[in-house]
Amino acid sequence: MTVHSSKCRPQRGYVLITVMITMVLLALVATRLDERVMSFRDASAQWGRWVSAQADLAGGRDELLFLVATRHLTPLGFAGEPLLRVDGRTYRLSSGVRVSVQDLRGLISIVSYDPGVMTRFLIAQGVSPSDVDPMLDKLADYSDLDDLRRLNGAEAEDYAAAGLPPPRNDWPISPYELSLVLGWRDHPALWERASDHFTAVRDGWLNPNTAPPEILAALPGATPRAVQALLDLREQGFHVNSSDALFGLTGIRLPDDPVAFYPGVFYRLRLWRPGDVRAVEYTVMLAPDARLLPWLILETRQVLRPTHDDDKPDPPLLAASASVAVSARASAQ
Repeated sequence: MTVHSSKCRPQRGYVLITVMITMVLLALVATRLDERVMSFRDASAQWGRWVSAQADLAGGRDELLFLVATRHLTPLGFAGEPLLRVDGRTYRLSSGVRVSVQDLRGLISIVSYDPGVMTRFLIAQGVSPSDVDPMLDKLADYSDLDDLRRLNGAEAEDYAAAGLPPPRNDWPISPYELSLVLGWRDHPALWERASDHFTAVRDGWLNPNTAPPEILAALPGATPRAVQALLDLREQGFHVNSSDALFGLTGIRLPDDPVAFYPGVFYRLRLWRPGDVRAVEYTVMLAPDARLLPWLILETRQVLRPTHDDDKPDPPLLAASASVAVSARASAQ
């Protein structure tokens, strides 16, 4: 009997050790499984927030498109309560989404621009005066249809030497193509927020009633006081309707290139939520006679959100009715 007990003790010790090791392994597996479950839960929550954000932005886009397609257009924006101005200012939708609309006639066309306005604008943005002419030559070579190099320009072999794709040799389709142009690549502040000041619309019209302050400041005769005077007049609901009126009121002259005093059919729409790092930007052409929708989205892009203070109270933009918003969203899809 004694001999039998002494033989069982080592076996019981082995069993105990095995059980303890198994319990430790099970605890490690359970801990790892719990970590994986928490990770999946966090990922699911993040995806849920992303889906919610996209739904908010898509709803805001449809609401904004409906408003610009159905409101009467005035020299300062789309009529309604409140007036939806097209000078890039920020509005707040009922969902909390921030939106802005910019008439592209108020920006500088990189296809058709006045050299004097572009020169003054670039210098005001910190470009050295000695770099301006080479940048304009390179932009012209990027856009023209031939392979002839301007004095300070660049063609395909210059791009190849820099390890870059060749120039488009055609009209740019987006202002963000400035990041592909030699010379302009050295000035990221110009192309990281390219659509703040530039457009690829080809008509080259310049509208002083919707241009942002930076563009107005590049016009001949513009001074800080003159620019502020024009902005104040616009804020009061006044718009200029001739070059003579603009000069008489502010001393600002318009360039010789075509000018306009009424918004066109091309607009930049931006939407973002408070706290978002980036915004969704749409380049839109209004087409009231189109068969399916009275607008055409030409470009969609994720961009840096506007430098906007979320604590600043933005004017609310009255929403369309729920049924209309749902109908507009269904049509857009």
